[in-house]
Amino acid sequence: MTTIDFCNGGVPRSGRRRSGAFLWLLRVADKARAARAGVLGEYVYPCPIDVGMMERWGITPAQFDRAIATHGDDGAIVEWLEARATQRAAEAANAWLETTKSDNLDRQDREERGIVCTNCGVAYPPAVEQRATCPICEDERVTKPAGQTWISPDELGATHACEIRVCEAGLASITVRPSFAIGQRAMLVEQDDGVVLWDCLPMVDRSALDYVSARGGLKAIALSHPHFYGAMAGWSEAFGGTPVYVHEADREWVVNPPKTIVYWSGDVREIAPGVTLIRCGGHFDGGTVMHVGSAASGAGALLTGDTIMVNQYGSGVSFMRSYPTYVPLHAEQIRHIQAVLEPFSFGALYGAWWDRFIARNGKAVVAQTAERYLGIASASPKERTARRAR
Repeated sequence: MTTIDFCNGGVPRSGRRRSGAFLWLLRVADKARAARAGVLGEYVYPCPIDVGMMERWGITPAQFDRAIATHGDDGAIVEWLEARATQRAAEAANAWLETTKSDNLDRQDREERGIVCTNCGVAYPPAVEQRATCPICEDERVTKPAGQTWISPDELGATHACEIRVCEAGLASITVRPSFAIGQRAMLVEQDDGVVLWDCLPMVDRSALDYVSARGGLKAIALSHPHFYGAMAGWSEAFGGTPVYVHEADREWVVNPPKTIVYWSGDVREIAPGVTLIRCGGHFDGGTVMHVGSAASGAGALLTGDTIMVNQYGSGVSFMRSYPTYVPLHAEQIRHIQAVLEPFSFGALYGAWWDRFIARNGKAVVAQTAERYLGIASASPKERTARRAR
């Protein structure tokens, strides 16, 4: 079992995580191993909560230290404690922790793991206090919550999981189930030397780690716009510091930048063979789509987030600054989208949710919609009235 080095930025696992019947066990085991290795840092072992939980389990710190020294992994420690603590004792310890020490649990989550906005799903960094509002959700381009609420990554992981669906050879969708926050999907572009993640989710779990690791690991992350930043730092760190690409025009919206973030500029950036980022702007100044040349049986695919919104059931697309307030893009922004997409061929469009997919003629659909929007934007009031009457 690897010992976490608390002297170099490591933190123990959350006391909320359950192992067998026991809360707190994984956390105290991490601290006991660190103390034994001399890498406890500023943490305290045994702290008052460690002692309180052990008393309720019916063991002493000295007994636990001897078990840590002779039992190499978590499973063995659970079996050791199960042989000494009854189910009733475990439940009593858990109840004491979750009621009497709930403030301690909340503080530890904020300081060590950060918080996640339950409305937009964007993860804020460790040591950030819960705010009255989420700046991203205060913007008109997100439906504002009735009241701001937050959740810790561990709480989210206890009730939700990542679900992956294969879309076509070399391309998969991944989302959080049950649906959380905005409910978007991300995309996994699979290549011979690893996976590119398009947009992000509020969490990463073991199933996602295993899936991506089995395909060579995560070699790049690219984001379309702030609503889908999710837990970008957590995904990057989970794979050893994967580079994260965000257009520099949206730099101000990044609330938890990983050390490996790349603020790219211009309108086009190839980040892997045949995988190209295209800044369309509009919805956000740095709003980006991803072109995958090998997708759709070689016809190419555009992964659009909601920079270009694929309408429900693939019935068409929309260009909007704000979807909640129904504010469309102006003509200049639509012409920019036309210009930057013109060199790229694509048959398929993958939107930000599973029911938003256009299988063929995607470039024609985008072009026709752009002309329709431009016709409305440039029409006189009389012409607009006539259009509505048709």
